[in-house]
Parts: sequence; structure tokens; C-alpha cells
Amino acid sequence: MGGKTFLVPGQFPLGCSTTYLQSYKTSNTEDYDSTGCLKWLNEFGKYQGDQLQVELNKLQKLYPHVNIIYADYYNILLRFVQEPAKYGFLSRPSPLPPCCGSGGSYSSIFGRSFGLKGLKCCNDPSKYVHWDSAHMTEAAYRLMAEGVLKGPYAIPPFDWSCLNPEIKNSGSSDTEHSLM
Repeated sequence: MGGKTFLVPGQFPLGCSTTYLQSYKTSNTEDYDSTGCLKWLNEFGKYQGDQLQVELNKLQKLYPHVNIIYADYYNILLRFVQEPAKYGFLSRPSPLPPCCGSGGSYSSIFGRSFGLKGLKCCNDPSKYVHWDSAHMTEAAYRLMAEGVLKGPYAIPPFDWSCLNPEIKNSGSSDTEHSLM
């Protein structure tokens, strides 16, 4: 038997990750794009995603009866950072600082443990893309999942025609902040 459908996740735009922004912080403003993300790390992530898709296409030709679906995490998260208000996220001063952290430019908790003095968390995590320096919020993950499962961030798109309508339409969807 074996698997018939495989979902292969792509890379996040690492240049927008608070962990990497803190680790590779520079005073050279030309290293950052208009949203505050590190250009070179995002270019690397884009390249990695492009190369992964090339290899997945080769596998698809070798195994035509298997569905190989690429989840384009890079472009989903990039849209959250580029247009945070459109998806219900805060954009002040930028969408990059996380809900929970130690303060400073990126409110990083990298290398720190929860429970230590100085860590502060926001009152409404649903308004933030990032929960901490390593994870996104439930709101961001929910929108990402919808973007992959319902479109447009699955390549090729999922074929839901064979599913029971109850399964197909299950789950709560935030139509106000849709990726479609």
C-alpha cells in the first residue's frame, strides 16, 4: 500500500524570524527590506524553496500515482509580515516583535527560559504573528493551515472532491482575515 499523498513543508522566511534578526543584527540598513527582514536570509529561504520544488517535481514524475504537495510556508508568512493588518495582526512599529519576550528590538527570548524575570507577554496573542522568538501564534498557524488546505499556498492545490462534505467543510474559518 504505502502513502498516496505527501505534504512537504517549505521553509519560513528566516530573515523575518526574531531569532535570526537578533543573531544577525547589523547597523547596515541596506541589509533589511522595507518590513525589517534580513534580505540575505530571505533570499536563501526563497532559493531553498525553489530548489525543493524542483526536486519534488522530479519525484512526482517518477511516482505519478502519488500526490506530492508543497506547502508554501515562505510566501504565507511573508504576506503576514508585509500586510499584517489585512490578517488581523498589529503592525506597530513592525509586525516582527513577538507577543512574549524580554523587550528590546526583537523582544527575543533566545537562550532564556520562561519563568525568568523580565519576560513579558502581550494581552492578546491573536494580534501578533509571533508568539516568541521561535514560534508563531495560534492565529498565525490557523491562517497558515487554511492557506495550505484551502488555498492558495499548496502546490498543486488539494483535491477535496472525494472527501465527505462534513470533513471538507469542518473547522472554523475566520472569513474576515482570509488568505483567499
